[in-house]
Amino acid sequence: MRASPARSRTWPALPLALTLSLCAPALAQTDSQTPTAQAPAVESVTKRLDPTDFKTKFETRLEYQSVRSGGSRTFLVPRFEYAFNKQVAARIDVPYVWNNATPQGVPNEQGLGDVVLRVNYRALRGPGYALVVGPEFVLNTAADPRLGFGKTLFAPVVFASIAIPDYKSVLFPFVQQTWSIAGDPDRNDINVTLLRLGVATRWPDRYYSFLEPSLYIDWERDGKTGFTLELEVGRLVNNRLSLWARPGVGVWNNNLPQIYNWNFEVGLRYFLD
Repeated sequence: MRASPARSRTWPALPLALTLSLCAPALAQTDSQTPTAQAPAVESVTKRLDPTDFKTKFETRLEYQSVRSGGSRTFLVPRFEYAFNKQVAARIDVPYVWNNATPQGVPNEQGLGDVVLRVNYRALRGPGYALVVGPEFVLNTAADPRLGFGKTLFAPVVFASIAIPDYKSVLFPFVQQTWSIAGDPDRNDINVTLLRLGVATRWPDRYYSFLEPSLYIDWERDGKTGFTLELEVGRLVNNRLSLWARPGVGVWNNNLPQIYNWNFEVGLRYFLD
């Protein structure tokens, strides 16, 4: 669906209204929680949010990116994850994208982006550590070429959690390799390695922080690298709901399309079990 520049300036109303409408019932529920019901959340913030400890949950995030070429991109990304058990979970992301990074005189674009599917398998679990592996597919579903990659991608991941109890923190090393396997032959092929080392830290009153540096290596561009740094600050409101805000900055880019100038994200996560 194509939008005029005048219409595109109204984009925040829909996602912000959706975010608030999703928050409202959950926040209302917190008022009715008894101290006994709240206690488990107080004691286990990092465990409750641990991505290697699978739980059925819904989350949505709203992210704004200022891009190097000028203009911006905005993503509203609902995600549903279903935990079959503590070892296997599947999830789907269905993004809606606003692309305002268009040349002057070219209408802005908005619509469905590329749907993402992943299955996670927890291969190892021990005292203070876990290891997860899984295939991920990015489907070529975007409503317009400017809203997606124009390719179907295969992007397997490996990540781990390593507890550092003395610092009330958990390390999350993460590796993902992405290849394009089908799609528009006129679009550039994709062969990118992503390396991350997240650090989650528990703070008083159920607050947490998550520092996430990310290094991108683009093998289609002779191994050029780009680097981003994001800091998430959130709160586990109760045993069901967490909220967060996440600013980020592109530290260096080498003209890689994955690297933005800066971004800002807000989101919520609601646990169904």
